Order: sequence, then structure tokens, then C-alpha cells
Amino acid sequence: MPSGPYVTLIAGIKTILESVSSVKSIYSYPIPGNPEVYPAVIFFPESFDNSYLDTKSNFKEYKFKLFVVVDIPGKDEEKVFGTVLPKVVDDVVAAFDAQWSGTFASSRTWKILDFGSISMTVEQNGKRANAELNLTVRMATGN
Repeated sequence: MPSGPYVTLIAGIKTILESVSSVKSIYSYPIPGNPEVYPAVIFFPESFDNSYLDTKSNFKEYKFKLFVVVDIPGKDEEKVFGTVLPKVVDDVVAAFDAQWSGTFASSRTWKILDFGSISMTVEQNGKRANAELNLTVRMATGN
């Protein structure tokens, strides 16, 4: 089965995340419910855009959502939001900065990893701290 850019990008993102020691579980798809182990990163494709520069050049933009999820035991919101969650986010960003090769699916690529929002969810079985990251991969391809 041939692998296209999405398959290659998902595998590359997963490989980068697997190198982050502070991340204990990774999901490359939206999950129902909560991760089994924390801290977790959940990521999946969000959108895809094309832009044509001329008759020989084309940029494709693949956008992904990444969610860093941390369990909040007891009443440790201040510690989780002040130290634990920011450290995992910093580790994820540092891994992308260090390991992004610039080439995926035989095409030159650029990445932009920016920060979305932080939130807390309260559920029957506990509280979770969430940080949203937005990854945009711009891929140069021929038409």
C-alpha cells in the first residue's frame, strides 16, 4: 500500500513525540474518553490547503491539532498549570525544533508549531489540564 504525505507526516510526528521522555502515551487519532496514562499527547489532522505559486510550484499545507493532556491529582492545579503542563509542552516544542528534518514524503517542508489555549476539564473520575498546540506543515511540491 503506497503511503502518501498524511501517512508519512503522521508517522514522523509520532516518531518525534516518542522521543519526548515526559510524554507517557501518544494517540494519533481523537480518542473517546481519557488517555490511559498521563502525560499524553493526542494529535490528528485538522485541515489541508493548496496554494499555487506558478505553473511549476505548489505548496500544500497540512494542519494538525496536538493536545497535551495531564492528570490533576487532588488539588494540585497550581503545580500542574505552573510546572507540569508547561514542562511537557516545552519538551514537545523542543523535540520538534531539534528533530524536524525539513524533508517528508520526498518534499521540502517547513513547520510552524504554535500554542492554542490551555483549559481544564472536570469529570466524574478526575480533572485534566489540556494544552492545545497547532502544527502547520508546508510542503513544496510540483504541480
